[in-house]
Amino acid sequence: KNSNVISKKLTINGQEKEYATTNEIQLNKNFENINMGLVFAKRFDLTLEKYITKTIVQTSKETKTYDYKNKEFAKVEIPAKRMVGSNILVQYTLKLTNIGDVEAYVNSIVDYMPAGFKFNSELNKDWYETEGNLCTNALEGIAIEPGETKEINLILTKTKTDGNAELINNMAEIKEAYNIYGITDTNSTEGNKNKDENDLGSADFMISIQTGNVISYLVIVIAMLIPIGIAVYIMIKKMLLKEEI
Repeated sequence: KNSNVISKKLTINGQEKEYATTNEIQLNKNFENINMGLVFAKRFDLTLEKYITKTIVQTSKETKTYDYKNKEFAKVEIPAKRMVGSNILVQYTLKLTNIGDVEAYVNSIVDYMPAGFKFNSELNKDWYETEGNLCTNALEGIAIEPGETKEINLILTKTKTDGNAELINNMAEIKEAYNIYGITDTNSTEGNKNKDENDLGSADFMISIQTGNVISYLVIVIAMLIPIGIAVYIMIKKMLLKEEI
């Protein structure tokens, strides 16, 4: 507010950059009216994390619900003979945190819905489908203070059409964010699908074939074979004793 310094583009050593400059100063006497107001540079940085918080698996025999505490990797097991036709619901939770120094606004978040998943607007009032992806404006116009976290849920469904196990990755990213100072994010570019940037969250979901029943059958078979083996051993021993006599 009280400064004789302005921002101006200058070419120094062949490179044009923007510098803080003053008018030309003739150093033939003392000057006391040249001042420059400096403040610490503020940092704008948003992170987006993605977790799986719940899954529901419905087969021809039963419906099972699995609750997780923010898992980046979640797994369900389905018996092989019930895999085809099973319906699976996955609830994701997106956690957006302002780890910068300035108040932030997030107008849009995009979810890159994996192939094979289905989106139901009745289950997701804050989301809409566009260009093959999902978007939400649920946080638009809401000030997110430094250190503050906001959560958004997304529910996707899938019907298994084959008996194969599969690993499904789902990514979400900040699409549009800003602050009143016009500062760009320190380490991320919006909407570029770069997994190395902290404005993109990712979670993996595995559908595997249940093997517990096979193990149970083996245990039963082994348990039945043991007494048979003992009986055969006793009979053979008796026969050998008779031959010795």
